Amino acid sequence: MLHTVCLKHQLNAYLCAAYINTQQPGAIFIRPKNTYIMTIRCLFSFSLLLYICLSGLNLYAQQDAQYTQYMFNGLVINPAYAGTRDAVSLTAIYRHQWAGFAGAPRSVSASIHSPVGNKMGLGFFLENDKIGVHNRLSAYGSYAYRIPINDATQLSLGLDAGLLYYTSDWTQAPNPVNPDDPQFANNVSRVLPNFGLGAYWYSDRYYVGLSVPHLLSSRLDDPDALNYVSKYDMHLFLTGGVVFDLSESVKLKPTILLKSIPAKAPIEFDANINFLFNDAFGQVWAIIAARA
Repeated sequence: MLHTVCLKHQLNAYLCAAYINTQQPGAIFIRPKNTYIMTIRCLFSFSLLLYICLSGLNLYAQQDAQYTQYMFNGLVINPAYAGTRDAVSLTAIYRHQWAGFAGAPRSVSASIHSPVGNKMGLGFFLENDKIGVHNRLSAYGSYAYRIPINDATQLSLGLDAGLLYYTSDWTQAPNPVNPDDPQFANNVSRVLPNFGLGAYWYSDRYYVGLSVPHLLSSRLDDPDALNYVSKYDMHLFLTGGVVFDLSESVKLKPTILLKSIPAKAPIEFDANINFLFNDAFGQVWAIIAARA
């Protein structure tokens, strides 16, 4: 069962909107010619850095936490999402898969982010992911810089950095084949620093994001062991979505998420069809989701 909570600081949203509206027309945008030249340069530099990082690391498969409602917590998968809501935004998501089974996956995340001035955004998120005897606790801070493209579109480039605390309590392993195996008498505990990059192209009607939230590939098992058993690997995320008006009170928002561990695992595909209903009581979401 999945519970999603999305909260927005209304006062800051109002103040932010009022601040932007008081600007003179075009005050926060640079000249179109220079804007597109700067955008092309930023995209080229980001793509080159991303290619170098992807090709220079040795990868072994290890999954990040999975969320069907990823569109409500974009900061977890893309640091460039920080500040794009133009208000202080607080989001919490809880996911419990295969309820009733011992060791079933449980994931919870909470994030907060906000714009800082007209061009920057800051964010922070906590995430805990538990499956079986393994537990991951992550804490990351995010910084984003936004480049206005035109009156409706912006490009945000982001960076995050933080720590992963990984533990494996092998003493809790159910029904081991060989209970006398010394591996089941040991616990693994690692603190691993990491950082990531992201780009987010968006407007009020659509968005496209590309990110690598964790660039470093780290060993999770006992560092004194002779063989590699488990590694925390780099994941590449591509997201996109668009909004259609079906009526004055109903909007349709299809979204996609592509996730890949380059050269080590097949591409995973998530697709959602979101219906947004506006009425006198507020907004109600209805979601149809599929994963392959």
